[in-house]
Amino acid sequence: MSLRWGPQAIIGKLIMRELISSETLRAPISALRPSRPVCVEGDLPVSQAIELMKSKNIGCLLILVEGTLKGIFTERDVLVRVLARNRDAKKVMIREVMTENPECLQHEDMVAYALNRMSVGNYRHIPLVDEANRPVGIISVRDVFKHLVRPRR
Repeated sequence: MSLRWGPQAIIGKLIMRELISSETLRAPISALRPSRPVCVEGDLPVSQAIELMKSKNIGCLLILVEGTLKGIFTERDVLVRVLARNRDAKKVMIREVMTENPECLQHEDMVAYALNRMSVGNYRHIPLVDEANRPVGIISVRDVFKHLVRPRR
């Protein structure tokens, strides 16, 4: 028998034990204190995107066209769409390997919805956008996890 101790398994166990209140799950995503997204244009070479992600210690970049969100480029994209296919990171542009039209949420959506989308879609990051599809934040599974296990008063 193998034990699964990833974030989803731990959160599931906490919910089952009722250690996470429904109030915590109903909180708006803004309660997670979303990070400001790092946004770039799609004509950036993957090698430069990797260096930018490394220098900022982040796991993804948001790709914009004329100020609106068109894609997300993640560590997983580097592994699956570049390295696993032996593509030259200096020659491949991120628009060629990004995930187009990523699922997005807004600040007022509930934490429970973000958790559900991350679990169902197997996402580690979800962009937050305004009504015009302009990026205003980014949340990670780590942000959700920290919120769920944060001590309450």
